[in-house]
Parts: sequence; structure tokens; C-alpha cells
Amino acid sequence: MKTSDLKQFLKDRQISSLGVPANKEEAARKILLSTSPEKLSSALNRYEIIRPILDGKKKRSCLPKNLRNAKEWLRRARLANINYQNPLIGCIDDRSSQGWHGSHISEASEALIREAIDTKFMSIVAPKKAAAYGFYRELCQERGQSPVSDKTFNVRIGRYAADKLAKAREGEMACAALEAPVADETLLSGAGRWFMHIAGLDEFTYDLALIFPELGIPIGTAWASAMIDTFTRTALAVIVSFEAPSYVTTMMLLRECVRRWGRLPEVLLMDNGAGYKNISLVLFAKRYRIKLMWRPSGRPRWGSENERWGGDTNQRIANELPGSTKILAKYRRVSKTHHPDTLAVYGIKGATEIITEWAYNIFDNLPHRGLHGKTPKTAREISLVEHGLREHLKISDDPEFDIYSLPAPKGDGTCKVQAHEGVQVFNLCYWHKNSFSDPEIVGTYVDVRWLPFDITRVYAFVGREWVQCDCVKLLKLRKLSQEQLCAVSLHIRKGRSDYNKNHAKVLEQVAEFLTPKQTTGAEFVENLRTRASAQQFINASKPIDMGGDEAGATPKGGDSPRPKIPGFTATAPKQN
Repeated sequence: MKTSDLKQFLKDRQISSLGVPANKEEAARKILLSTSPEKLSSALNRYEIIRPILDGKKKRSCLPKNLRNAKEWLRRARLANINYQNPLIGCIDDRSSQGWHGSHISEASEALIREAIDTKFMSIVAPKKAAAYGFYRELCQERGQSPVSDKTFNVRIGRYAADKLAKAREGEMACAALEAPVADETLLSGAGRWFMHIAGLDEFTYDLALIFPELGIPIGTAWASAMIDTFTRTALAVIVSFEAPSYVTTMMLLRECVRRWGRLPEVLLMDNGAGYKNISLVLFAKRYRIKLMWRPSGRPRWGSENERWGGDTNQRIANELPGSTKILAKYRRVSKTHHPDTLAVYGIKGATEIITEWAYNIFDNLPHRGLHGKTPKTAREISLVEHGLREHLKISDDPEFDIYSLPAPKGDGTCKVQAHEGVQVFNLCYWHKNSFSDPEIVGTYVDVRWLPFDITRVYAFVGREWVQCDCVKLLKLRKLSQEQLCAVSLHIRKGRSDYNKNHAKVLEQVAEFLTPKQTTGAEFVENLRTRASAQQFINASKPIDMGGDEAGATPKGGDSPRPKIPGFTATAPKQN
């Protein structure tokens, strides 16, 4: 670069000389404002002594002998007069660590830098810093401003918070791990203040392939649900099931907590999954005075206790057992001889025993970093001594709790009592002889609770009491063991659900076939011939709602009255 070009840049204030600010008056004002009154007073005293020498009225030899470093203060004053046009700044003590060390860039230039970063760099496209700096130089050229260096521009990018950058460039989920820590004073943080104050509910995939012990058939992996006390890190309850996370597993987790501790936490902190937002949980929490809280969406750190417990369980236990599914992370490289289904040796009962032993005995006696080296058992005992046993929160072991902790049918949790059939849950009819034979009960809606581990019976609230209703068709299943009955119940419920979906699709396809597409021609005549037989199938497949009609009433259309047949909801095919 030529000397003439450098001088022109200095003249146009596009650059400044090395170490000298472009706007000297503004820089001097900021330095004086940032200096403490004590140091400014000392600087004024020094300045009054060396001022005659700076003005040329006295010689340098006239400096007082009792002033230490007088020649150094004189040198600094002259240098400050050149750089800032204010010699007083040179008399300020300890200038290396005080004064104005900020930017000398004008507010207009700072605003242009922020505009370029917000417009170009904070984008979903996620460009590089060089591309954003090129965009900034184009803006400066359009608006007639001098650009700063790329180093200064990158420093301004670094001043943006990491979570703000991640949110703008990668979305909400990416910035969750970069946010500031959750304040412990906030109840929603899940810290808790004593044992059984706040408990976190969460579920995770149990990384262990399971088999059916009697036949040795692989049945895949199961779900593990855990309730962790956030204050002492105690595993309050753990269950293993093939049920996907739902309100069923949530209610079973609450039952397990009461079975072990005889009480429930005061606050339940959960994520926003469908399993934690249902009528069963809301009614149960209202009855037993439990506060329900949901952590923000996409914020796993708000439930860090549960997340860490699930990770430790899979890493320390499941991954060390035969049949671990950690090898499936590289699925294309897995051989048949090393596949988890080939090496699996545990059934659902064995997997449950392993995880409960780990949760209730081993993990409870391990030092925890979040407890400053104490074990969950020790922290629990200290909390009980400080805050008491809180006996008033004990839940008595009565049959009502066992029923209210069961899940309710979808909707408002009620079912209609039908004559000769009873209540219908999962398209299965459940009957109680003494209660459902009363004509006053028939046609009314009653509260119902069903058992996830036993599909042969449900409970209905009739006449101010809970009665057990049985499914006559499934009474033979009661001969099975607890584990077998649980597996069969899940299979039947899933099969019924799949059948209903497929049956609805078949009816839609047949209905589309019966819709005439043309009114003339040979195809229309053939369609009329086949439609007559297909219409009989439709009439036989559609259920008839006779709940509000009296027995023997004549249906619409002038047909003869159809008598009610116990156990059936559809009529015989209509004869042409």
C-alpha cells in the first residue's frame, strides 16, 4: 500500500493510526467518566504541578524533588496530549487497568453490524462468518459507511449468547442444552425441598431384548417407567411393561409407589406426553390432593434427574447383560449370531427383577455427584430427621385406592349400561348380575375402571359402591399366572384395536364400491347386480343403536319391529 493511500484513508477516517482513536474528544470524555473520583483528584494534583512545564513557562529542571516519578508523569501527559488532546488523562494512576477500554466505533456502525448479523448470520441457512462479513461490507458500501475489519466483526458475533445463536440457526431443540441453569428457587425446576416433595415421572426404552420363557420366542424390548424423588434421587417406583407410555403405565407407577412407601409425592413433575394428560390422572390427583406440573416442551434438563437415572440404568445394567441392544446402533453390521434376539435369555419377569434390584438396593447405596457424594439412602434419612415423617400424608391401604388408581376408559371415564350386555370396554361386554338386572340402572352411565393386567374383569360404580364385573367369554383365562394373564390381556386389547381399524377400512372400501359412477351402459348393469349382494353385507355389518328405543318399537323406514337378542348388536341380513 502506498503512503499516499494510507494518508487518504486516515483523512477519510476509514482507518485510524495504530493505537490512536479516530474520535479523540469522545474517547477522552469516556475515559474521564469511567475514572473514580479518588484517582481523578490525584490526577488533578499531579497535573497542577507539571502544568507550567507543559505550557512552556518553566523548564523541566524545575520539577519538585519530592514528587516521585515526576519525569514519567510529564512524559505520559505529553503522550496523552497527542493521542487524546487532553494531558490530564496521562496523569491518571494505573491507566493500564482503568479507564475506557471499549469500542471506539460509532453507534451507527454498531447498529449496522448488528443488522448484518441478525439478517445474514442468524439464519436457518447457517452461513459462515466470511459470508456474513461479505454481506456486511455490501451494506456499508450502499449506506456510505466505512466497514470494520473481519476480526472486529467476528468479535461482535462472539458476543451473542450461544443459545440465541443455536435457536436462530438450528431451532428450539438445539438451544435447550445451551441455556442457563434452571434456578433452584423455582418450583418448576424440580429441585424439591424435602423427601417426597417433588417427584419426576419419565419413561425410557429398556435396552434389553426379551423372550417368552416357555417357548423361547423373542418378543422385543420393553418400556421402563420410573418415579424419581428430585431432592434425594431416590427411585420411588419402577415398572417394566410392554405397554407403550400411556396413562395406563402412569397409574401403575402410582400404585407401585404407594405399595412401597405408603404415600405419594406432593408434586408430580412430568413432560408433555399424552400419558401424563388424561382424565384418570387428573381425577386421581384431585382426590388425593396431588399437584400436577408439566415441564416446558423440549427441555430435557428440567427433568435431568430422570434422564440421568434412565441413562445410568441402560449403561451400567442393560448394556452389560446378554441380549443388550446397544449393538443395534450399527444395525447394518450386526451378524445373525450376535443379534440381541439370538442372545436373549431374560423374560419380562427376569428383566423386572433385575431393574428393581438395581433401583431399590444398588443405586440407593451408590454415592451421587448431585448429592455431593452422599448416597440417596443417606440423603433420605437426613431429610426425614429434619422434616419429619409427615404421617398426615399417609394413604391407607383400602380397596378404594386400588380401584381409583386404575385407569378409566377414554373420554370422561364412563360407560353406558346396556340391557343383557352390561358395560362395554375394548368391545368386550362385562356383566354384574345383581346390579345390571335393575331396570333403573339400564341406560344410565356409570364410572368404570379397568385392570391393565387382567382383561377378564372391570369395576363399575353402581349404587354408591364399586362392583366387580366379569367377562363371561374370558373367564377361562383366570387359570393363567399373573405374568401370562398380563401378556394375554395386552395381546387381546391390541388385537381388538387393530380389528376395529381394519374393519372400518373394509366398510369404507365397500361403501365406495356401492357408489354408482355412471348411469348407463353394461358396467352400470353389472354394478347393479353386484350391489344387491354387497348391500346385504353392509346392513349386517353396521351396528344398530337401539339404546333409546323401546322394545318392539318400529324402526324408521316402515319395516317390521326387530326383537332384541341378548349378546348381539346387529340384525340379520335383509332379504330382498
